[in-house]
Formats: sequence, C-alpha cells, structure tokens
Amino acid sequence: MSKKIYERPVLVRHQMGMMNKFSRTGAARPMTEIAGVPVEELVKAYGSPLFVFSEKTIVERVRELREAVSLRYPKVRIAWSYKTNYLDGICSIMHREGSWAEVVSEFEYDKAIHLGVPSERIHFNGPYKPASALKKAFEGNSMVHIDHFDELALAEKVAESLKLRPGVAIRLNMTTDGTPAWGRFGFNLEGGQARDAVRRIQVGDKMDLVGLHCHLGTFIQ
Repeated sequence: MSKKIYERPVLVRHQMGMMNKFSRTGAARPMTEIAGVPVEELVKAYGSPLFVFSEKTIVERVRELREAVSLRYPKVRIAWSYKTNYLDGICSIMHREGSWAEVVSEFEYDKAIHLGVPSERIHFNGPYKPASALKKAFEGNSMVHIDHFDELALAEKVAESLKLRPGVAIRLNMTTDGTPAWGRFGFNLEGGQARDAVRRIQVGDKMDLVGLHCHLGTFIQ
C-alpha cells in the first residue's frame, strides 16, 4: 500500500456578495446605526456580540405586508410564526399589530397564551402534538392542523374524551413546478392520502374539516 501524499490544508477567505438562500446578493456595507441609534453607542452600553431589533422597522414591514396582500385578499389573516423568533418582545409587537400566533409545540402554545393571545387566535401546526397539547387546543377552540394519520387517530380520541367537536385543518402536500416533492409529514394529494384523510374526518363524525394547510417549501408560503 503506497503512502498517501500529504496535502497542506488551505484556508479560503469568505467572499461577500455571493447569492444567499433568498437568491439575493449579500450586502457588504456595514451599518453605522440602527433606527437612528449609533452602533458604537449600543456596543458600548451592552457589549458585543449584540443582537438588535428595530421595533420601527418591524412595524413598518408587517403593515406593508398586510396592505399589499389585503388589496387582493381583503380577508387575509396574518399569523406570526413563533419558531421564527419567539422572544417576548418580538411576538408582542406582532400581536399588537394584529397578527395571530402560529405555533408548532406545546411550549410555544403556552407562550402565546402567556403573552395574552386568545386561544381562538392560535394556529397549531407541527408534526408532533401530544394528547396534552391537543386537549389544550381543542378546549381553547384553536385551529389545529393535522399532519398524519397517527395524529388524526389521536385527535379523534382526544375530541371524543372531551365530548367536543373541534374544527381542524389538514396539512396538504402537492407536487408543484419548481419545488421538490415533500413527504416527511402531511397528507399527499397525489396517491390519495389527502382524500382518505378528508373522508375519515367526514365519516368519523368527531371533528369538522374547516381548513387546508399547504406549505410549498421553506420561504414559499
């Protein structure tokens, strides 16, 4: 066996300006202030590294989004995804601007309630919802999005034990141009899974189907 030739490690300097995951070019220009406050003052007061969020910018962006979408869809409902950033301050700003809460765990559900979000203004997504989480959501009249048949069976049992008839949605997967097929969770439209799930809800007579959750891919809703 011949001895492998030693290859000297090479460090490659990171080049700014390349395309990022949003298909945009990264800006190399440093910021000297945030919302009118010099960065030097912020670092001097709070140290570094430091994460800073501009309340003014957040409010402007969510209002721009609502105005743009509502021109075409007047009944649009905006919900803040807690998994994006569940800092109390950020969530509170979004809710103050009228956003509902979109959560994917019992922890996030409890946080939304703690922040004063009415339970009926919470969308509960995610592939794992234990019986305790479904119980809270059903009792609070929250919108629960069912992700798979095991969860559907558990939801039926919880609803029956509570003697409630909750409204639920199902997560629908479908093949679309430009996006890869998704199959980790959710009900596939192709192959009949989604149709079977809808039929089971209707025939089971324990819950009402009141919505469809369609997630085409990260950053594409």
